Amino acid sequence: MSSAILLGAASLLGACDTGGEGLLGAGGSAGANVGSVAGGGAAATGGGVGGSGAGLGGSVAGGAAGTGGSGAITPMICKASYEAEAMMPSTGEAAEGGWNIYTEGSLTGSHAFKGGKTKLTVFARGSVSGGEWPHMVVKVGDQTVGELDVATDAFMAYDFEATVTAGTKDVVIEFTNDSEDGQDDRNLYVDKVGVEETCDGASGSGGSGGGGSVDSGNPFSTPLYVDPDSKAASAANGLSGADADLMKKISSSPQAVWILGGDPAGQVRGAIGKAGSQLSVLVAYNIYNRDCGSMSSGGAADATAYKSWIDGFADGIGDDKVAVVLEPDTLAHECDPSRWESLAYAVTALKAKPNAHVYIDAGHSGWVADSTMASRLKTAGIANADGFSLNVSSFQTTESSIGYGKAISGQVGNKPFIIDTSRNGKGPAGAEWCNPPGRGLGEKPTGSTGNPLVHAFFWIKKPGESDGECNGGPSAGQWFQSYALELAKNAVF
Repeated sequence: MSSAILLGAASLLGACDTGGEGLLGAGGSAGANVGSVAGGGAAATGGGVGGSGAGLGGSVAGGAAGTGGSGAITPMICKASYEAEAMMPSTGEAAEGGWNIYTEGSLTGSHAFKGGKTKLTVFARGSVSGGEWPHMVVKVGDQTVGELDVATDAFMAYDFEATVTAGTKDVVIEFTNDSEDGQDDRNLYVDKVGVEETCDGASGSGGSGGGGSVDSGNPFSTPLYVDPDSKAASAANGLSGADADLMKKISSSPQAVWILGGDPAGQVRGAIGKAGSQLSVLVAYNIYNRDCGSMSSGGAADATAYKSWIDGFADGIGDDKVAVVLEPDTLAHECDPSRWESLAYAVTALKAKPNAHVYIDAGHSGWVADSTMASRLKTAGIANADGFSLNVSSFQTTESSIGYGKAISGQVGNKPFIIDTSRNGKGPAGAEWCNPPGRGLGEKPTGSTGNPLVHAFFWIKKPGESDGECNGGPSAGQWFQSYALELAKNAVF
């Protein structure tokens, strides 16, 4: 029986659910629905007695809202859903429809509670044995919020209401009455765990909205774009048998689009246009002194040229929803610290777009001390960004990346982060970073990570593109098919 911790799981399926409702002034009609995810969106004017109703005109964290009436405001409800397969099990194994807990085991997940009245919903079923059904106990931290016998072999939703203090706490689902002598095979099956609570700052009286702020939502909770014309897809079409199946592991997964010099506005518009309503994940990679003159050298001529390029990048985004990974390795390299301040300009320019989510790259867990990286992130404008990225094009394990990310996050205002899992399935190969052999694909791209601080596991580096002319590879960014097949063969899935 497997008791491994599966890290690709628990997801925030939705940040805030407004239910299509505007916020109401006293006696007024509903205003506009949600404006833009990251703030912006003017609120509509509501009619009826009591004046204008305020629409929800900005981000969860409060973008520019319209003028509201003086009546009561309907609170927004925030919902999260955590898949059981990737919560932390003490005993059990993956089973159809969820996780099978046995031998008085448990599942544990983490959630950042906003504080106040909370409803937990556990989707579970049981297997009866010895005339008894499995007994389930639900806890938040040290607080038991409810318990009952799961007396059906069909999945049911079990609701538990509690008042929870604010903060990140473990949600624990325990199975407590397995047979002592081992003669009865009584199991508890859990599919997922839902959390429903009132969003921060959603209650109070109407009036003029405040200024914009960074969106607290997770853009990766929406559908992620898979490019049918990627290099991996083309390679898969030219292969057969086992090799074709291996290549499809890569071609069927979402990956980032790298924007490198040239006409940034055109490149960005093209990428967004292909993705349609699905999320485009773009990498801005054109900083001057790029890669400090190493394998991926190049970039803008100087700081002035870079600012102009970033302005074009931002123009290409327009009002579309995108996630931008900003300049991999720049903060980790020390060859030109002036570039760190240029990143702050880039953050401001990109965040001026209402639906742009910006993650400043912060190297990886085996490179720069967390306190040093936190200081550099502050110089680079992390206060105005949505978060930071880790492990881009690198091989550090997901576990070490999460630990490193948490250490940094606690020093930069608890900002979330994303982790590049494109090649970390086997971890690093010592200090080798250029096409090291024996590596494998890591977790599939997902916004369902099981940790509210981790917005996504994502393939930022395109698996199969070379790091440079080393270990038999072509120049940086060129297709390296034998390496792609090796990565797929050694994948964690």
